[in-house]
Amino acid sequence: MMNDFFVLRAKESSQNLPFYPRSSGKEVWNEGDFSKERPMDFVEICWVDSGCCKFILRDKTYLLRAGDSLCRMPMEMRYEIAMAPKTVVYWATFEGRNAELFIRSWGFPRPPLHSGKCPTYLFDAIGRGLLSTSPGHERLLISIYSELIALMLNEEKSCSTSDSLMEQCLYLINVKLSNPAFNINTLADEIGVHRVSIGRLFKKHLGISPVDYLIGCRIRLGLKLLSGTVLPVSEISARVGLVNTNYFCRMIKQHVGMTPMEYRKGHRMSADA
Repeated sequence: MMNDFFVLRAKESSQNLPFYPRSSGKEVWNEGDFSKERPMDFVEICWVDSGCCKFILRDKTYLLRAGDSLCRMPMEMRYEIAMAPKTVVYWATFEGRNAELFIRSWGFPRPPLHSGKCPTYLFDAIGRGLLSTSPGHERLLISIYSELIALMLNEEKSCSTSDSLMEQCLYLINVKLSNPAFNINTLADEIGVHRVSIGRLFKKHLGISPVDYLIGCRIRLGLKLLSGTVLPVSEISARVGLVNTNYFCRMIKQHVGMTPMEYRKGHRMSADA
């Protein structure tokens, strides 16, 4: 078994949050590889990206294929066996006294779900976010976890018009956020739904407004480009769909408590350490 990445961040915030982001990773298995996880006091989300594996959760055995996902509640034993030559599983965990209540509030069923293609970009975003020491990083991470959970449930509940519309919204936002002309009005026009209805949809599924979600996506992409490239701030601003560089800088400052250049310098120092 090979673990491509593992990020763990201890709970250290005194903020009153619904849960606290904890860890994220990606496991690559050969056929016959296995993993036994002892009971721990956190919620874990697993999503099979490719291959096939057998999950033994509590006293039940499940066979998960690519596109299937599973949720492990606190203090539950998990045992996994790879059943294909190459099996890739992404996972993320979160903790806190309200963590289980949060996941159950989504109406999460206990058997595995057929959730569709694994959104590896969200697991990667969680991993990057866990490395951050910036103020406000936990709130950004919570929005990513919420999107991940929403996507896990969407395919399983595909008969629901509401869930299908939510999936369309998330897809269009992630594909078109670099277009400065793209906003909630154009999103509403593209899917043929009034923006008020979209607002209700986002409040129901993610607990935030579509405008806040779109800004969060643009900020996350901006932070990724700041820490991972040497592009000028003005070009990064344009790439995330914010043509006004001053506005982009204000948004970065508001979300992480630092200017873009301070954030870039801090991450370069972290990478060099």
